[in-house]
Amino acid sequence: MSGYSKWMKIIPFAALLWAGMGVAAGQDTPAILSQVNTADPYGTFEVKVWEQVRAKEKALNCQIGLAFKDKDYPLQVEYRANERFHAASTMKVPVMIEVFRQAEQGAFSLEDKMLVDPVCQSFLEDTTFVCDAGEYLSTMLHKEVTIRKLTEQMIIVSDNLAANLLLAKCGYREINSTMRTLGANTGYVLRGVQDTPAYRAGLSNRMTAYDLNVLDEAIDRDRAASPASCAEMREILLGQKFNKMIPGKLPEDVKVAHKTGEVTGARNDTGIVYAPFGTWYLTILTDGLEDGDAGKEAIADLSRFIHDERKKLVAELPEIKHSFKIEFTPSRTKLIKEYAELHYSEYYKEAFGSPQFPGLEFDPKVIVVHYTAGTTLQGAFNTFKPETLGGRPYLNAAGAVNVGVQFVVDRDGTIYEIQPDNYFARHCIGLNHCAIGFENVARGDISEAALKGEPQDDHRLTLAQLKANIKLIHYLKHKYPGIEILIGHSEYRQLEESSHPGYKFFHENDPDYRTVKSDPGPNFMGALRQALKDLLQPGAKGQVFKSSGRN
Repeated sequence: MSGYSKWMKIIPFAALLWAGMGVAAGQDTPAILSQVNTADPYGTFEVKVWEQVRAKEKALNCQIGLAFKDKDYPLQVEYRANERFHAASTMKVPVMIEVFRQAEQGAFSLEDKMLVDPVCQSFLEDTTFVCDAGEYLSTMLHKEVTIRKLTEQMIIVSDNLAANLLLAKCGYREINSTMRTLGANTGYVLRGVQDTPAYRAGLSNRMTAYDLNVLDEAIDRDRAASPASCAEMREILLGQKFNKMIPGKLPEDVKVAHKTGEVTGARNDTGIVYAPFGTWYLTILTDGLEDGDAGKEAIADLSRFIHDERKKLVAELPEIKHSFKIEFTPSRTKLIKEYAELHYSEYYKEAFGSPQFPGLEFDPKVIVVHYTAGTTLQGAFNTFKPETLGGRPYLNAAGAVNVGVQFVVDRDGTIYEIQPDNYFARHCIGLNHCAIGFENVARGDISEAALKGEPQDDHRLTLAQLKANIKLIHYLKHKYPGIEILIGHSEYRQLEESSHPGYKFFHENDPDYRTVKSDPGPNFMGALRQALKDLLQPGAKGQVFKSSGRN
């Protein structure tokens, strides 16, 4: 927080403007440009995948719907992701989810048994049809099998009769309702598998790549049902016997929990990919295929391409540690509420219709870069751990809650998320309601020597911290596309000027509550902006992000 020097009355805005952006911003910084990939890794990844999908569509003269979402990073690719495709057997994923949910609710037990009758009720009233059974269920016709066994057979060998028995047990409306509850809002299940009468009447199950990815993520993150049920669903999906599509060309150390689907003109696959370097959700749907085997190979090729490109990104993505966490006790939350209402009640009243603190979560709009004015990581943790300020009377007069930030960056560039990145923290006057803060462990601006790759023997900001800040800003800008402003702590008062693009974000009830800051310094901010120039608007002192088009 850079020492929180003196308690200040309102200071003329001009007195706070920097003299310049320093060597780093005024000219090339070879150490930065040679040691850091300054290109946007998220956007580059997206474009590469798009290009591959378009090439496959053209080569196969078909349509492809693809949804990719990384579990830990804001890497997301959507191509025809919200277009409905023939679901084929991928519709068995929402059926499985509903089975486990209803079992949890006590509608039945997974150990309850059902009669294996191949004569199934059509979606059309007063109509039946005979459904084929897989290898195991063919031996169990007119016998009883547990619901758990039917669920396993429905997924791992895509047994159609098992799916129809479970559909009848759970109900179409209930399955679709659960899909909507989980955020899968476009696809639907209308009929059983091989329900020819319903198909001839124009009724067909349709799913989108986006919806199936939502369901995969819900299973992986224990949102689809209880953690125990989701764990069992993942094990069932990992037991899939048809592995020529998403897993088809992946290395042996990659595991895929997935469900395939095949029908004339379409080959589909959806699942969770567990690689040693990351986890992601991937759905690839096709339509208009003339050659089913070629469709399978195309899906396998796209899956391998995504794997390889994601692996290349390992060095470009921030590794965020969570070994130290601020505890949001009831007393700490109460102190935050008191501080927030004291300083932001007028904003809350305007934005939410009430002056009361709306809660810990906020919508990030600004990134503020700081340094700690200390020299050790443990010292920074010790500073942020207490619930209240100590020995800082000027700040205590404006509220008892302790200062805080979302991230701390150690001198070697290690990043620690010490509280959720969208939780309120007291780190920058006028912006705490919407700003994410980084504290870099240091007590001075980076030297020009360090920017040139030369040794630096004091406690100033380091090149490793600069690299980490670059990665972290890329990460946050893609996670929260609505972020518009990037500033150093020393620049926060510039947002008070009505001509500043960030003026709309600055809110402070007390006109006398201001401090003068010098962190992190012009060299560090200048070099940071030089490395992020593709993300920032020309001019505007490098403080304004370009529109992402994803707000």
